[in-house]
Amino acid sequence: MGQLLALLIIAVVAKFAWDAYKEQQVKTKREGKVIDLSNAWVDLNDMPYRKRDFILNARELSGFRLISETLDDRYVVFPKVRLADLLSMPADTPRRQEYLERVKDRRVDFVICASNNLEPLLVVFAGNPSEARKKSAGDRFTLRALEAAGLPYTGLDVANLPGSQDLLATFQAAGLAI
Repeated sequence: MGQLLALLIIAVVAKFAWDAYKEQQVKTKREGKVIDLSNAWVDLNDMPYRKRDFILNARELSGFRLISETLDDRYVVFPKVRLADLLSMPADTPRRQEYLERVKDRRVDFVICASNNLEPLLVVFAGNPSEARKKSAGDRFTLRALEAAGLPYTGLDVANLPGSQDLLATFQAAGLAI
């Protein structure tokens, strides 16, 4: 009987040790590699950064100009806005950090805001969001995040720009009060 009890105790201890080991493996995978964000390794006298020639390529710039010229002074257009700058999240959201990580490096092509308070009113993707954007899981995530936040979006084919009236109709159909 004593041997059976000792074997049972050994099995329980082994199970606890195995569970602790597996928990540590999962934790290590979640944490990933540690990146040194201090400036200790950076040569501040020889930084590799260079100014970009342009923020927008020629097609994006054409789309930006069309949007800006079509809208009246109640609106202002911003290009290449980070999704994290458009969305907020309650502090008590479960798995909040995971959701924040998913939006921090994503961006949208254009955002139309109210000029008086810069409230985001409409996101404009360079392309057709109903076709091109829904092809990848990341793009579906972006669209779903915008929908969850109540921020409407539409597409603008910068390779085949519409006229001002057609663009206004598109914005109205997407929910912009023009």
